[in-house]
Amino acid sequence: MPDEYYNSQILGIISIFDEEFGDIDWWPALPQEIMAGSVLTPQTKWQNVLKALNNLKSSGIYTFEDIAKAPDGTIQECIRCTGFYRMKTERLKAFAGFFCEKSSLPEYWEREDTEAIRRDLLSVKGVGKETADSILCYALARNSFVIDSYTEKICQCAGIPLKKDDLKEAVERVIPQDNSFYKKFHGWFVEYGKKYCNERKCENCAILNLKRQG
Repeated sequence: MPDEYYNSQILGIISIFDEEFGDIDWWPALPQEIMAGSVLTPQTKWQNVLKALNNLKSSGIYTFEDIAKAPDGTIQECIRCTGFYRMKTERLKAFAGFFCEKSSLPEYWEREDTEAIRRDLLSVKGVGKETADSILCYALARNSFVIDSYTEKICQCAGIPLKKDDLKEAVERVIPQDNSFYKKFHGWFVEYGKKYCNERKCENCAILNLKRQG
């Protein structure tokens, strides 16, 4: 299908989301907390991630420097609620080492090119594209749109069959190049998915009308 069709469908999604939710402040937190949460998120519910982050704080573990120094067993107990806690401890430790190494470089997080940081993030064990883009978008305020299961499912329902990097490119071609909109648009996808997809309320989903109209 031509790019013009995808552009039109994405603009239609934006209109529906804006009417449904308006302005939202999704995932307001400190950068290191967002990064740690992004590493813990796969294969668990968001409530479990929040619980794990609170457990870490209760144990006096606030930063990646703290995570790097903490015994594996302590980390495992704190994040047990997220599932796969041994594997995630290993990944959290790996990310902590990466973060501390890059933070030692002058202004790495502030001045390095977004694509270069993305490549560096993807080199860390356990960091996939969704995790890397979540860190870039929410923790570092970079224009890197997050493609997750909700994004793909909802776009599919709107008549956009693209996946992963192809969908990311199509979305980024249309939306305003402003990080606050990147955050809001992804947050809209999550909230819409929880409201309609999780509850299987397809009969009430306005997104399906976009596909019919297209």
